[in-house]
Amino acid sequence: MKTGRKSTAELQVVTSISGKRIEPPDHLNESQADEWHQIVSSLPADYFRPGDVPLLAAFCTASAFYKEAQRLMQEQGLVLIDDRGISRAHPASQILTAQASSMAQMAVKLRLCPSSRYDKNKAAKDQRGAGLSARPWEAQG
Repeated sequence: MKTGRKSTAELQVVTSISGKRIEPPDHLNESQADEWHQIVSSLPADYFRPGDVPLLAAFCTASAFYKEAQRLMQEQGLVLIDDRGISRAHPASQILTAQASSMAQMAVKLRLCPSSRYDKNKAAKDQRGAGLSARPWEAQG
């Protein structure tokens, strides 16, 4: 392993690699890969690291299952009537609930939702910069 300063050539290699967006794993189907691309392209190129791949893939899978369950329920209705005339909740409603819960948990871990990206220090700095006082009783005007 080389110690000391990195050469200009070494620094250029790092720069060119870091601008590449992370690709979806091969096991994702088309709708899951589409979800992957929508998420990855909506964020900076270096937002995700290789260690995020399994969790992001699970999120995309959950999202695709959620959308499929939602589509089934829209087509077939919230309640299904069986051969004996008994009304039952659509089985896809359980899938919908489970996938929504999974997505919510994973979104926090992947920092996809606004509340998980909230930085108290940055918010305070932004508030001061906007001319707002930290305490309501100190407000002018």
